[in-house]
Amino acid sequence: MKSAALRRALVAVPLIALSVAGCSIHEQTQGWYAPANGVNADAGQVGLRNVLVVAGSGGRATVLAALSNEGTTADALVGVSVGDTQAELEGGAIEIPSNGHATVGPSAHRADVQSVDAVPGRMIEVEFRFERAPRVTVDALVETAEGMYADALPGGSTPTGVEDGEMAGTEEPTAEPNEDEPADDEPIGEAPG
Repeated sequence: MKSAALRRALVAVPLIALSVAGCSIHEQTQGWYAPANGVNADAGQVGLRNVLVVAGSGGRATVLAALSNEGTTADALVGVSVGDTQAELEGGAIEIPSNGHATVGPSAHRADVQSVDAVPGRMIEVEFRFERAPRVTVDALVETAEGMYADALPGGSTPTGVEDGEMAGTEEPTAEPNEDEPADDEPIGEAPG
């Protein structure tokens, strides 16, 4: 009787060990994921990381992205389109050195569009064209020009309902004094007599 119980235990232990070992085969910690709002893509040896669009009033928008060249040959970003609108690359093509990085955004190389239908909270197609790497299109999230993206647009963000060039809550100064205010050359109060 002892030997039968021992045989069952010897058979059960490896079976239990094998079934428990497979429990961690698809853990989320084993995969790569993007912890930010942007999307990621690869265009040959060039990696696009954290691509997103920041939109303001009047159809203004800008593209934010990090570019990583894993190749041994330098490349350049020569064009960006947001939706059907060509972005203006400030300073021309953006050089991406071999085994190096480049940033598209407000503190580096800008890619701005002046008139695009980019609705915050929705996705929009963004196409990247390179000198050597193949072109790639991603569906990027559109963020509002608020909070951490408040300074992303050229000239900063514009509050909703305020047109470019206007200042919210200000009045134009006048050269004429108000009836309730004394003129600069009038004495205030009564002089002692």
